[in-house]
Amino acid sequence: MAIAAPAAQRIGELTALRGLAALVVLLSHLLLIYPLSRETLVAAGLLINPHGAIVLFFVLSGFVLARSLERAKRSFWGGSLRFWLKRLFRIYPAVWAVTTIAVVLILIRPDIPEAQLARWPVHHMASLSRHNVVLTLAAWNAALIPPLWTIYVELVGSLFVPFMVWIGRRATWAGWLMIGGLALLSLIAEGWHHPFSAAIYMVHFALGVMLALYGIELRKRTAIFLALAGLAGLTVFRTIFFLVLTGQWKMGTYDYGNPLPGLFEAAAATMLVAALAFSAKLPRWLLSRPLQALGDWSYPLYLLHLPIMLFLACLLPASAPGQATLMLGALSIAITLLLSATIHHLVEQPGIALGNSVVDRVIRA
Repeated sequence: MAIAAPAAQRIGELTALRGLAALVVLLSHLLLIYPLSRETLVAAGLLINPHGAIVLFFVLSGFVLARSLERAKRSFWGGSLRFWLKRLFRIYPAVWAVTTIAVVLILIRPDIPEAQLARWPVHHMASLSRHNVVLTLAAWNAALIPPLWTIYVELVGSLFVPFMVWIGRRATWAGWLMIGGLALLSLIAEGWHHPFSAAIYMVHFALGVMLALYGIELRKRTAIFLALAGLAGLTVFRTIFFLVLTGQWKMGTYDYGNPLPGLFEAAAATMLVAALAFSAKLPRWLLSRPLQALGDWSYPLYLLHLPIMLFLACLLPASAPGQATLMLGALSIAITLLLSATIHHLVEQPGIALGNSVVDRVIRA
């Protein structure tokens, strides 16, 4: 997922967008806990597209990370080393905190009521093992925290972003050639297994990078067109794409790993980010305190919501899936927001400060 840039480079509208995208992922998982009707899931998929939200995270990351590198004004290797080390301090403390919580929840979780739950959550209720814990702490294994696979992609993307910026700086044509090559790689990489499957998503980071380097030219474009096109591409597009392809209405999670609709979603995400980052006419409600807080807490919220949701699903009665979904959603959102705010203030922010201090002492370039 997109993990926030330093405050000095903050764009409030994008902070809110990151929080809303994390909420979309939470809602998409909520709809998969109990056996809701297929019609309900298809209808929800028109607006709640978790894959589109994840693509948006990666485009946002490319954008904010490229801006931070552009502002640093350091030598390539000195600036890159500082950047990489800061990213480790930015990403891992929250992973460790959420892993600890996930382990505790698994230890105290009652027996899984498989008869009451859909197949998907039962499949993701991993058993506790030293192997799973160690690899989860390294952000290599998503068994204990299912959304963690995207953090591995984020780490890989962070490794390559400085090189993407370097290529994009050379010339506009070089940047677009890079995007074309990475788009082709995305299509080729379909079906590749971990760890090589991250190649599917590198083009999304590259689009964000090129937007950061050259997006100022989009001030001449109509922001409302970019925003509406971006929203359509991140919501209804995926369902319509597979309707045209298969002749059937499909759920939002259908053929999740197919990179082709992901490329269209990446273009839509780029348009939406461009509209919010470079337009002078922006909706002021995106800067409201609740949405800014949601954006600030989005990283732990994204990691934490599913372990909490799966734990609560083992406790709540589920005789009526619709009512159980509403009850589970209300409790999951409340508890996740509370713990996410705590992790943000007690883990994320101190980790960022420690990373800055360590980098300033170790790397002088």
